[in-house]
Amino acid sequence: MKRAILLAMLFSVTPLAAQPLDPRTNPRESVQRFLESARDGDFVHAATFLDDRLATEANARDLFSAIELAAPNLLDTMPEPANAKELLLADIEIDGQHHEIRMRQEADGTWRFPRDSIQHASAILREFGGSSFGRNFPGFLSRRQLFGMALWQLLGLVGLWVIGIALGSVIRRAVIRLDKWYMGRSEIEWVKGPLSIMPGPVRIFVALWTVRLFSPYLRLTASQQDSLNLVIRVLLIATVTWFVWRFLTVAGQYLEQFLARDVNDPVKVRSIHTQIRVPQSILRVMVVSIGISVIFVQFEAVRNVGLSLLASAGFAGVIIGLAAQRSISNMLSGLQLAFFQPIKMGDTVEVEGAWGTVEEIGLTTVIIKVWDQRRLILPVSYFLEKPVWNWSKTSIDMLGAIQVMADYATPINEAREVLKQALKDSPLWDGKVASLVVTEVTTEAIELRAVMSAADGRHLWDLRCHVRERMLTWLQSNGYLPIRRVQSIPPRS
Repeated sequence: MKRAILLAMLFSVTPLAAQPLDPRTNPRESVQRFLESARDGDFVHAATFLDDRLATEANARDLFSAIELAAPNLLDTMPEPANAKELLLADIEIDGQHHEIRMRQEADGTWRFPRDSIQHASAILREFGGSSFGRNFPGFLSRRQLFGMALWQLLGLVGLWVIGIALGSVIRRAVIRLDKWYMGRSEIEWVKGPLSIMPGPVRIFVALWTVRLFSPYLRLTASQQDSLNLVIRVLLIATVTWFVWRFLTVAGQYLEQFLARDVNDPVKVRSIHTQIRVPQSILRVMVVSIGISVIFVQFEAVRNVGLSLLASAGFAGVIIGLAAQRSISNMLSGLQLAFFQPIKMGDTVEVEGAWGTVEEIGLTTVIIKVWDQRRLILPVSYFLEKPVWNWSKTSIDMLGAIQVMADYATPINEAREVLKQALKDSPLWDGKVASLVVTEVTTEAIELRAVMSAADGRHLWDLRCHVRERMLTWLQSNGYLPIRRVQSIPPRS
């Protein structure tokens, strides 16, 4: 009976709750908890992993920053304890001296960063670009986090960007004033000043470099600094690409103005414009392609794509080349068009049954402005493979003709005077060619053909309509319109 009572009492006793183990009793757990607390901005808890004599928030922050800057993979390379009382985590050599970061087992069995390792943090920070900036900020600026950064670090990045933009704006204003000063003294009439390419890119460039140079003082973690540097590199590449694009625009403008400065012939001026415009378009495409390729190279996941684009080699390059062979052919045709010039910007052409003016020669297409304001768009290769009437190949002066039917009784010399007077009354006539001849004789009328000249195709069209109306009015008012004559002959006796 007594035995049963004792057994009942034994099993009825509630077991004591197991006490949690102190994570500092394990060296790897101790290092991991220290880094996690510091990354969460909880430097009060991180300080509990330091030697009791130096267990402060400031020292925890400095040690964490030193580890992130000089030994970011410390946890991965950490050796196993193997019954040792001290572990060497990292050995950083600075100016011939060794600065060691260690973990030491204290008398109470916990593993902590010893005094000498904490003191080495300041030297490591000085060598690797860290600082004590932000140590005395209010606690909420360190504890509050956005995008994985302490609030004061995020505000610091925004401040650096604002300062960089302000510095860039000052330089931008100086560049604009210098540009205006140069334009006022240059013999070339610039559409935009030669330095107009700089203000926008310069402002962004200065801002990016300001952030790049001073961001280490914000004591970002190694991964955060790497990510920031990656973003800055990508934006710098994009800015340089933008700058080169604008440089090509101004360089083309300068070359066009320089080569055409002593040329009075409009045909040669248009020829120069075409020779510059097409290569300029091709260079722009190349610059953008190279810029995108270099940006791809910055990312590990798509680095091979960027290298393939830069080298223009490999199976992918062959496939892309085969798929885009039509476009590449058009680009090469554009180069031929620029240098052999079967057509030029502003030429009057007759193509696909339409009469119009070459409005634009692009990289792969040519735009024809038709007389009724429509646009006919054709591939560049069309003008190298098919016949095209170019009415202004050697000269923009153009000849045109009209035909009118008149009666046999029409005085030809008087008709010539009417033509000359009609041309003199029109500002569209260039004063060079005016002639009228009889080109056909039928049983009922004669055909008069009037030839005239104008400065270009658009003026010639309007001039022909004007002369046709004047000749028709003269024929009507003088009774010289064609008349069918019928003669009755009496029968022979």
